[in-house]
Amino acid sequence: MTRFDVILKWCFTIISFIPFVWLFLLYAFALSSTLILGHFPIPSLNDPKYIGLPLFHFACVLGLILTFYAIIIGLICLPFVVIRKIVKRSTFYYFATGLFLVFVQLFLDPFDLVVWLLD
Repeated sequence: MTRFDVILKWCFTIISFIPFVWLFLLYAFALSSTLILGHFPIPSLNDPKYIGLPLFHFACVLGLILTFYAIIIGLICLPFVVIRKIVKRSTFYYFATGLFLVFVQLFLDPFDLVVWLLD
């Protein structure tokens, strides 16, 4: 394996897990906010900036932005990784599953969490 292959392998592997980390942060923030508020956060009523968890809010918004870039970089790296066959098949499954879950969260938005986060 060349040095480029090793860097590409680690880059793609890390990028494959970024969507899962963001989804975990988002739902953990919603759960923490639920415990603080006493009810599930409602968009346009409970502003996430003023709940009392500014570091959590910052991490979720930064994670959303990082997830967008990770998906774009992962899709750019994907042909090189497939042609060179340098990662395990499970890493592709992680990437595809994370991509699917992020698109479900962003477009279907169960529980209106993205609307609430970006409120």
